[in-house]
Amino acid sequence: MKTALNQLSGKITDDQMREMNYQVNVNGNSALEVATQFLQIEGLLEK
Repeated sequence: MKTALNQLSGKITDDQMREMNYQVNVNGNSALEVATQFLQIEGLLEK
């Protein structure tokens, strides 16, 4: 888990976090879906 979290260090900007929170809290997307999409875009998770 520590290794996985270290890979995220410095990769999520405040704006990105706000957008992901918006997608979950306002648009009703699942946190899993939003996180998966982010990780795929960042190349940390294969599509």
